[in-house]
Amino acid sequence: DSPDVPRDINALITALEGNVGYPATRDILDTGIPLHTAVGRVLTAADFTAIGLAIPHGLWLATAVNPQNDQSGNALNLTNKGAITFGVGIDGAAASSPIFAGSTAQAFYYADAGANDPFRLPQSGTASVWFKSSKLGQQQWLMSKLRWNGNASAWGMYISAQGLLAFTWSINGTNMLTIGGGMRVVDDCWHLATATWDATNVKLYLDGVMEAQGYPTTYFFVSDGPFKLGSAHADASQI
Repeated sequence: DSPDVPRDINALITALEGNVGYPATRDILDTGIPLHTAVGRVLTAADFTAIGLAIPHGLWLATAVNPQNDQSGNALNLTNKGAITFGVGIDGAAASSPIFAGSTAQAFYYADAGANDPFRLPQSGTASVWFKSSKLGQQQWLMSKLRWNGNASAWGMYISAQGLLAFTWSINGTNMLTIGGGMRVVDDCWHLATATWDATNVKLYLDGVMEAQGYPTTYFFVSDGPFKLGSAHADASQI
């Protein structure tokens, strides 16, 4: 939720490489919930402040023990809807990554908290998520702040049916604008998807490299829909 990416991604990777003493592999990434590094160490709020970045509003490590716990210090804990199960994540642990089964009854979500909701970010923001998929021919939602029922949609990041990364947003809650990358990401490998936005630029990054750019005419719509991981609907979607 800081508009400083790509500096966020590349500076953070560089800093972590220095801390651990060996290079991070930028194309080995994690599913569904931020954040792990490619060297297997879980990020903390201190990793951001150490290189001059703001602590994200929410920072989640999905584990079977505490899948909802926010690691940012802001206590923005998620709800596990639909008994999501866990598998091997980027850190190699047996239950460190959620596995979404394609059920509309599944999602990690944070219910909108009203006017002061921390995920109402119409003026500027950054959303970043690790994912892994081999599914082609079906739209797969990664992260979103949308409410289709009632036309109150702000933004969402997803994998298209063609296997390409995409980001969509609205300035009026109804009509969606979309930018998309050109590299197929349904290769059963870990990837990092990041979107940044303000009133004049929307940028989509894949593994730290900009894939697409758009130019909104004004700020994003202020949505009262829940913030969701692995979902685009209040009761989950199809990832």
